[in-house]
Amino acid sequence: MKIRTSRQTLFHDIKIVIFTMSAIAVGLLLHLDNSEKSWDAMCARCEERLQKAQKNSLPFELRKKYDGVLFETVSMNKLVSMVEECADNKVNNVLYMGTSKGYDYFIHNSDFRRRRVKTEACVSAKIRLTKDVTRWIAATGTTAQVALTLQRLVGGVTQRAEKQP
Repeated sequence: MKIRTSRQTLFHDIKIVIFTMSAIAVGLLLHLDNSEKSWDAMCARCEERLQKAQKNSLPFELRKKYDGVLFETVSMNKLVSMVEECADNKVNNVLYMGTSKGYDYFIHNSDFRRRRVKTEACVSAKIRLTKDVTRWIAATGTTAQVALTLQRLVGGVTQRAEKQP
């Protein structure tokens, strides 16, 4: 049996420590590489989902961009007939948004549709066209009540949206 000196034992221990540290370093590098690949794959999936969501939301974003800008021009009689056509709907109301450049602007809400219309200025109690919903004048209730409120708007008697139940 060979007797080792303390110097040889020290070198042997240093070799074992270096080998162990090398093995741990290689293991960590492999783990980090694998983690990086899994993070890259996860980021790619998230990016793919984001692009798909953006693609699906594009029509809604375009509609939102022009929401409130595009109005179809109709006569007041046509607006009243649009309200009467929706007599059986649960939701059937008209919001007067205001007057601008010779037109009165309205939103007609029904169960299945929201129409933005403008008519030639005929509302006697005019307010300036505004995006402030609290200043809009609401015509709500049954179809007869909505038609009556529209007639009052043309005749000059108004009710504010915030005062409606």
